[in-house]
Amino acid sequence: IELPLITVSARIPSLLDRIPAVMLNLHEIGYQLTRDCLANGRQRVAIILGPQLSENGCHTGSADMLDGYHQALAEAHVEAPPDWVLPAPYTNQGAVEVTQRLIDMSPRPDAVIFVEPGMGRRVSHHLQEAGISVPQQMQLFASSCLASETNDEWSITPNGHDLGVAAADALL
Repeated sequence: IELPLITVSARIPSLLDRIPAVMLNLHEIGYQLTRDCLANGRQRVAIILGPQLSENGCHTGSADMLDGYHQALAEAHVEAPPDWVLPAPYTNQGAVEVTQRLIDMSPRPDAVIFVEPGMGRRVSHHLQEAGISVPQQMQLFASSCLASETNDEWSITPNGHDLGVAAADALL
């Protein structure tokens, strides 16, 4: 049986020449998330990035989101210390460690962008356990293209509708 196949937001290196992909513009998402932070009055914006490659060899988009983050900050003439770019594995232990780094910062960021919303939920939990009020003291930002759920703690930008339409168009 031959079935049409397209990957959505994942580039699998071993299949690049055989399976088409519809990709998110992660640079634009990083840029828009950072602009949203700044538009909400947040000036101390950190970003938590995952690994460059996932366990199955797919590119995670961390570098593209980081480029968008830096572009938006530069356009707004906002400087972020280098230690506000926080790499962390997408594990509970990674969330514990990155949360402690956020708590220990001085000045502490007042907004955090997440490449991977699951990490954001874990960090949110650990921040609240440490007595940090989310979103009052630290607001969390992720993309709904990447998020599986939302709540009052999160500010979410663009939806994945266009990505689904592009994938369907590519298959038809």
